[in-house]
Amino acid sequence: MARSGALMMATTLLHNSGRLAGISLSRDQSTELSSGSFALRGIESLTDDVLLHIFRLLDADVNFTSPQNAARHFIVFRRCLPLVCRRWAALLGPGSRGGKWPWNYVVVSVEAEASRRRRPPDPSQFMRALGSPSSGAGGGAGALSGTSPPGGSMVGFMRPPALGPPATLRSASVLTWTEARSGSIQHLVLDFSSACHDFSGGHALEALLRAANRGRGLQTLRLHGSAVPGGQDSHEVLGRLKGLQELHVSGLPQGFLAGTLPYLSSLTGLTRLEFTPEAFQFPVSVPTLPSNLRVLALSQLWLSRLPPVPSVAPGLRELSLTSCCLVEGVLAALGGCSGLEALALSGSSLTTAAGGRMGWEASRQWPRCPGLRRLELVGCSLHEVPAGALAAFPGLTYLDVSNNPELGGAASAPDPGSASALPSEVLGLPQLADVRMAGCGLTALPPMLLRLPAITALDLSSNSLSALPLPLPPSAPACAPPPSPGVRAPYRNGGLGLGLGLPAPAMSRSPSSSGSGPRVAAWAPTLERLNIAANRFTTWPQGLACCPRLRELVLGSPLLGRAAEGELERCVRALGALELIEVRGPSLEPRAVRALLAVQRAALEGPGGAGAGGRGRPRVEVTGA
Repeated sequence: MARSGALMMATTLLHNSGRLAGISLSRDQSTELSSGSFALRGIESLTDDVLLHIFRLLDADVNFTSPQNAARHFIVFRRCLPLVCRRWAALLGPGSRGGKWPWNYVVVSVEAEASRRRRPPDPSQFMRALGSPSSGAGGGAGALSGTSPPGGSMVGFMRPPALGPPATLRSASVLTWTEARSGSIQHLVLDFSSACHDFSGGHALEALLRAANRGRGLQTLRLHGSAVPGGQDSHEVLGRLKGLQELHVSGLPQGFLAGTLPYLSSLTGLTRLEFTPEAFQFPVSVPTLPSNLRVLALSQLWLSRLPPVPSVAPGLRELSLTSCCLVEGVLAALGGCSGLEALALSGSSLTTAAGGRMGWEASRQWPRCPGLRRLELVGCSLHEVPAGALAAFPGLTYLDVSNNPELGGAASAPDPGSASALPSEVLGLPQLADVRMAGCGLTALPPMLLRLPAITALDLSSNSLSALPLPLPPSAPACAPPPSPGVRAPYRNGGLGLGLGLPAPAMSRSPSSSGSGPRVAAWAPTLERLNIAANRFTTWPQGLACCPRLRELVLGSPLLGRAAEGELERCVRALGALELIEVRGPSLEPRAVRALLAVQRAALEGPGGAGAGGRGRPRVEVTGA
């Protein structure tokens, strides 16, 4: 980035974050700032505390879940800010030279550094470059105090980068830069997705980790990419990071897990371990786990065995096995794990010891974990929710079975009592409050779902629902006499906006009705969050007015376009606790726009609205339009 670009970025940052940083600028400075010509003397007039606060705002935006995004952010932060002025370069410099900025987050990305150095230089600099060695400074901010170390050898000035050898990230330069700022590094990302480096063997990597961990300050380490140097044997250095709390590994060979876990067992402070291999290869066995581990996340593995978790890692709270092939019986290692609170099996499948595929419904070896609160079975090709899982986890409060489109075939079966997406074991979950069934192909709600009285959050988006079996609002007309069995009730724009697509006898039953069970949702009085976007409603579901605690409502834009004039306003007036209406869809019809504007106008002008000094509710948000 050129000096002018870096200056523009700095002035924009000052303009956007000045209020948060407590910056007080004069009228002249504000004018210069808003016009993009904030002079260097304005930055020079700010105190070090203000500038360091701006650095903290930038530092807080680093996204370490994505090494690529983290690398781009870090390079801008490290190399471009020092171009603004010498004071910024000094603040970002090493501590021995007066730098005051503690480098808590450090990203080393081979791909990002090498791609920067392959850019063709300005031809006008060719004559100046003739007298300089080819392996000198990396150019740009590399010559300024407080910036990153010089890069590796540069491509010849007159040779196109695509034809010449790729730039190489020198381990010596990285190590020098890290040692100058060691002692404050707490989070380190090493992205070796590219092989353009000279970290040959494990000695350079070991020296880098030792420098970053000086004073045992390193808390989080993320290793990414198949070109991590040294092979499996070099990773025993990880066992020497005594202060390490989180280890995230992705893109490495599958054998890394079993080969490194014995060295990690000595890290008593390690509480989080995540591993995603480079490729799905062969069955693996997890021999042991760090004793104080609380979160374990494994993905894209063929797991044949887990160690007995209650004895090996008794403090484990969250286990995520996503997109894995699990040999039948592998979950038995969780039996008696009283501290386990969350189990995520999204995208995973069950297999026999020989590799044959099994359905989750056929599993009879669910471990009993009475303390489990969250269960995720997203995208597991379920035909029905496994009854064994519901029986083994009686303390569930959160159940997510989204993206299982075959569940809808069970819910809409001719005899819902014999084939249901939710088995009767769900009635043994008295604390179940949050149910996610998005993208399950539902044309009607499972009967057992209607009988759960404690539900406060329900996600039914991306289904084929045309009705919600909610209680009748007081102002709705009485139910018509039921037609003959099998005859569906006619569509009505008013009255029962909730009986659409259901047999008429089901609409007149209440939770206390006798017979085969209630057909009206028992959770209407407790419901607080509801998502019914991307369904097939043809009229407004008036039963929403019978959910007095509803605070958040997510709708699809087609539903607003089909609702009668004033339907949304009447529903909002009946829902005194409603705080948010979110509308999702690619476009809004004129009728939908008028309805949303009317709701916002009523929220602003009514009691407690913004016009009366309040904040106005409900808040309206439109996404995807």
